[in-house]
Amino acid sequence: MLNDLKAQYGDLLWVAPLDVTDTAAVRRVINQAFAELGRIDVVVNNAAYALFGAGEEATTTRFSSSWTLT
Repeated sequence: MLNDLKAQYGDLLWVAPLDVTDTAAVRRVINQAFAELGRIDVVVNNAAYALFGAGEEATTTRFSSSWTLT
């Protein structure tokens, strides 16, 4: 879907894949965006993490990761 939007809007849309749980990667992408664009008007964070299965079978770590990200 992003490829379709990029094709439609060209340079008006800047897209970057990113692991939002990696602070260093977030900083790199923000710096890259400023370097290429000069400013950032809008940021869309479409991150998601899902647990599949019975809730009582999820480990505390997996539940915590899901809750923190979303």
